[in-house]
Amino acid sequence: MKYFDNLKKIFVHYGMAHQLNKLTEEIGELLIAISKGDTKNIVEEMADVLVILDQFRFHSKYSDRIICTMFNKAYRQIERMETENENRKRNNRSNA
Repeated sequence: MKYFDNLKKIFVHYGMAHQLNKLTEEIGELLIAISKGDTKNIVEEMADVLVILDQFRFHSKYSDRIICTMFNKAYRQIERMETENENRKRNNRSNA
């Protein structure tokens, strides 16, 4: 629970505009870490990005929309995977 309290304090203190700028900075740092293959730094930068994303997810005026959209995207991806699996099965049967 303390994590979420801290997120709110950070978000309220800095505000949405500042945290959006911070998010772009942290995403840039994550991209650099990924391009270098620096595993330790990738973990650090992923954590930074996730902390800021959680601020938006739980404390911005868009929180309900973000969470709903996340669920919808995950559901759509599962549907795509099921379609891919069905197509593979059909292709395997037709090639047999």
